[in-house]
Amino acid sequence: GAEQARASEEATKRRATESVEKMHAAQSMVKSISGVVELMRKNMCDKVKELERLQVESQSSLRQLSARLDTSEDKASVHWEQMRDRAREHEEASRLEIRQSVGCML
Repeated sequence: GAEQARASEEATKRRATESVEKMHAAQSMVKSISGVVELMRKNMCDKVKELERLQVESQSSLRQLSARLDTSEDKASVHWEQMRDRAREHEEASRLEIRQSVGCML
């Protein structure tokens, strides 16, 4: 009987030890998983910050580009008006020349 009791006690101790070891293994697994999760969270936060920075940058370069386009549009329209004025002046000069040469012929 004593032999059986001792064997039973040994088995119980062994099971207790095994379950404690399993618990420790589970705890360290949870710890490493939460470490990975934390790392991923931090990584995501960094990515979000980077995206926000890029968005701000692209908005500002869009504004700059738009301003440049407005400026070049203004320059183009000024240039166009100058060309139109020159063409008009040229046309009037030509008309005058024609009148004068016709006048000479008359």
